[in-house]
Amino acid sequence: MSSESANPPRGKPVTRRTVLSRRDALDAEVREAATARICDEVEVLLRTLPAGAVVGLYAAKGTEVATDDIDRRARALGLRVAYP
Repeated sequence: MSSESANPPRGKPVTRRTVLSRRDALDAEVREAATARICDEVEVLLRTLPAGAVVGLYAAKGTEVATDDIDRRARALGLRVAYP
């Protein structure tokens, strides 16, 4: 048996399921801390945009990173926020 058949390449669907299951398994406190850190980092980027610029966000569902704080920060900086 070749090493390729013993360790077949992981396709995108398998990788996606693996990553999502790991994210879903995170403790709520860990997830909240990560979300806060992400929001802080995004704010640094938002501050580089001119007032009136449009920022695209998604409405988080489930265990996705919450974007409501990013929305508030963007609007406070005079940015426009758009959702798909």
